[in-house]
Amino acid sequence: MNRDYPTLIRHLLDKAESTASQAERDAYTEKAEHLMTRWGIQAAQKTDPRHTITTDDIVVKTFHVDGSHRAILSRYVAAPVARAAADDTITVLVTAHDKHGMWQAVGRSQDIDRVMLYVPRIVQQARDAWNTYRTVATFTTDADRRRAVKTFLAAYGNRVARRMRAINNATGHHTASTDLVCTHIRQAVDKKITDMGITFTSGRTRTWDAHAACHGYAAGDKASIAAADLNHTAQPALNA
Repeated sequence: MNRDYPTLIRHLLDKAESTASQAERDAYTEKAEHLMTRWGIQAAQKTDPRHTITTDDIVVKTFHVDGSHRAILSRYVAAPVARAAADDTITVLVTAHDKHGMWQAVGRSQDIDRVMLYVPRIVQQARDAWNTYRTVATFTTDADRRRAVKTFLAAYGNRVARRMRAINNATGHHTASTDLVCTHIRQAVDKKITDMGITFTSGRTRTWDAHAACHGYAAGDKASIAAADLNHTAQPALNA
């Protein structure tokens, strides 16, 4: 039986948002996270590993992070979280020196749609975590503040991505069959990017803020991966 995972997951997230009971919120959140994982597993299991996935199966979708620090959030939070949530079956493109928060996901449409249940909420939660941190941190200069926000959000995104990869590894869906499917998808994505004429460049070496990195990592460790901060879902931070 085919389950309508997006509808089921959104229904659970809505219930988690509307309840005043922390126990109920945790239960709905846990169920939503379980369904998100199952969605990804079944998508891989239903794909015949003998089928050669081509660039015709691969699409490019563009998204924007809105609001303050949008460029940093797109590069250091949205991008790594999207890749981790998709088990690296999508590639994320962020234009060098972009200041408008635009990023692109290259992969199968169903894989991109699945990770976009995660990404907007994680982006909003990251912004909220930074806003909390900056009220207690001290910045001597504006350059110190800019360095701190980039360091904090990069550490936050890195930690959330690591947690998502750990969940993927713990669910036991990495069988020989599903791994072969994922390999075929990644090869098709790489070929699509090559056909697009995309080249990748290394970022500049930067000086990081150790204090901000520590707090960003800790905040990412507390992030709710499934539902994020449901109190802030009324105004999504990310729009297609």
